[in-house]
Amino acid sequence: HDKTYPQDIWQLPDTVTITIYNYIGQVMHIPTNKNGGKCEMDVNHLPAGVYNILYRNGNTAESIQFIKE
Repeated sequence: HDKTYPQDIWQLPDTVTITIYNYIGQVMHIPTNKNGGKCEMDVNHLPAGVYNILYRNGNTAESIQFIKE
């Protein structure tokens, strides 16, 4: 199973929102499990490609890129 774990990069408060976009900016609807500052997203059904994870918490936003093989 392919999974990505943004908690490796950020400690996630409960107020955070996470959105995944494909390379052309479309929102990808991914099951997300947030629990105790950790987040797990099942990206198993995504086709291979480049994606961006956008992390928002209030006025703060950060993004990271990942490649699904």
